[in-house]
Amino acid sequence: MKYLKAMRPHQGILAVLLALTSFRIANVTNASYIILVVLNVFVTVGATMVWNDYCDRKQDVLKDKRLAYNAPEKYLHFSIALWCLSGISALGLLAFSPLAFALATFIALVGYLYSVVIIKIPVMPTITVASL
Repeated sequence: MKYLKAMRPHQGILAVLLALTSFRIANVTNASYIILVVLNVFVTVGATMVWNDYCDRKQDVLKDKRLAYNAPEKYLHFSIALWCLSGISALGLLAFSPLAFALATFIALVGYLYSVVIIKIPVMPTITVASL
C-alpha cells in the first residue's frame, strides 16, 4: 500500500481528468483508445513520482520520507516496473496513432530525465513542469 501511495494517485487522477476533458472537447469516442491513454497517463505520472522519490531518497530522508531510503532496491524495482508498464501502454498507442505514441514516449522521457538531469539546471524544473 505504501508503494501505491508513493505513485501519488491524486496527481495521476488529475492528469487523467485533463486527458478525459481533452477527449471530450475533441469529440474522441474510441473507448479502447481512451482507456489506453488513461492507463498510460496514470502510470507515467506514478512512475515519474516514484522515480523522483528514488533519486531524491537521501534528501527526502531529511523530510522524514523514508520509504525509498529504507528499501532502495525494492523501490528501484517498483520504479522499473512502472516505467515498463508506461512503455508497454505507450507501445499499445501505436495501434491507434503514431503521434499519441510519440507524445506518450516524450512525456515519459521528460518524467525520467526530470529527476536525473533537468532538476540540476537552474530554472529548468519550472519551465518543464509549466510546459507539460
